[in-house]
Amino acid sequence: MKSFKLTLFLTLLAGGFGYIASCFVVRYFETDVSGVSFLLVAFLLLPITQLGNIIKELSSDSIYNNLNESEKRRLKKLIQMKRKQLYILVGLLVILSVLCTLGFQLVTQYKAEFLFSLIGVTLADIVFFFHALAVMDEINDFKNLLKDRQEKSELQQKTLERLKSHSNYD
Repeated sequence: MKSFKLTLFLTLLAGGFGYIASCFVVRYFETDVSGVSFLLVAFLLLPITQLGNIIKELSSDSIYNNLNESEKRRLKKLIQMKRKQLYILVGLLVILSVLCTLGFQLVTQYKAEFLFSLIGVTLADIVFFFHALAVMDEINDFKNLLKDRQEKSELQQKTLERLKSHSNYD
């Protein structure tokens, strides 16, 4: 899920599906859902911490080691875009979580509706989580590419030095 627009679309789709599915399950099976809200809030916190770690990883300077100026400039633009997307995801997630949780706790008349919304947000949260993991995979792939490039360069240098030392003996 490298497309941010696809992530937002799937998030809305998962949220709507979660709302409808939970509405059906709770009403059809007449389930007691009194203790569910705190469990759902705990599930909502997991991607927020993951997104925080990824934003921290994007901010580290270790990514820029062994890059020329052109590569640094292009990478900075890409990282700024990814960081902005992650901030938007965190903001949406926090707002939805707070609204659903407060609504569930404060509004007794529509408690079931807020619970269904909270379940929908939790399903949407899974989409956020997978998007964050995709961004993290991109970062790790890029770091591995840089590491491989550096190792290849060091190997070439060593080979050239050996060739020079062998040519000096002749």
